[in-house]
Amino acid sequence: MAPLRLVPAVVMRKVQGAYTSGRMRWVSRPLVAVLRHRPFGPIEAFAVPGAPRVRMVTAESRAIRQLYWCGVQEHAGVAAEIWRDLCRNAGTVVELGANIGFFTVVGAQAQPAGSVYTAVEAHPGSAQVLRRNVELNGLSHVTVIHAAALDVAEPGHAELAVPDHDRDVAPTGGYVVGHAEGVAGRPTARTIRVPTVPAAGVLAQADLVTLDVEGCEAAILEAAAENVLARRATVMVKVQRSPGRLRSLLLRFHTAGYVVFAVGRSCLHLLTTSQLYSTGPLPLHDSRDVLLIPAESAAKL
Repeated sequence: MAPLRLVPAVVMRKVQGAYTSGRMRWVSRPLVAVLRHRPFGPIEAFAVPGAPRVRMVTAESRAIRQLYWCGVQEHAGVAAEIWRDLCRNAGTVVELGANIGFFTVVGAQAQPAGSVYTAVEAHPGSAQVLRRNVELNGLSHVTVIHAAALDVAEPGHAELAVPDHDRDVAPTGGYVVGHAEGVAGRPTARTIRVPTVPAAGVLAQADLVTLDVEGCEAAILEAAAENVLARRATVMVKVQRSPGRLRSLLLRFHTAGYVVFAVGRSCLHLLTTSQLYSTGPLPLHDSRDVLLIPAESAAKL
């Protein structure tokens, strides 16, 4: 790491520009693989390549490093564009598991005037970076909540397990002990105590919801399903490798008149009835995101 600190920031910017613009990518790729481990140093913020209106602060975070060095396409694929389009027509958005706030900024920038956006993040370091990114982009209508949104009746506290391999200020992959499914096998030797809030209350007025909460998706969606279905809210949900209860929830929404898509790297893939009822593995189409949208709204996509 020490020799990398000697690389001038101007060299970092030139390599980043060459890679993200596509110019001589074959030459810059090995340089990016090395330089992405260099601390950002004097670079305090940057415009995300491929999404120039979105600015991110620099912090020790795998997500931020990927955004800086590789841009929006390699970090999020078409999911960022889809989220932006969904937020254009949503007055009340709730994001559970906002991490550093990339999708928060993308979505909140697209919302119509007078809208509300609530971003919830459990890890204290990630929540701090999230707040800084919201402030950097001047999104005064965004409310940041530092807590784990769970299927609980009252606010309280829980233990958040942080993967051993991720020592960043804003790590990814942390899950709430005793509440998550599909996370078996993740090496986690440390936990931190975090506040919790009832997810059903946070989601009560939402028109659009996204959940990326490391195995808690099914419990939260199950608790809020009656209200979400009654409001005909659109839901984007992350699917873990062993979805368990989440599969039955996808079927419940489908039966209630929702269309179900897998969010691929470059497009949406309609999941057929036979695929939803199959016992085969989820996710499909090299995707971990599933979009649940009322049939009457699906034509607008």
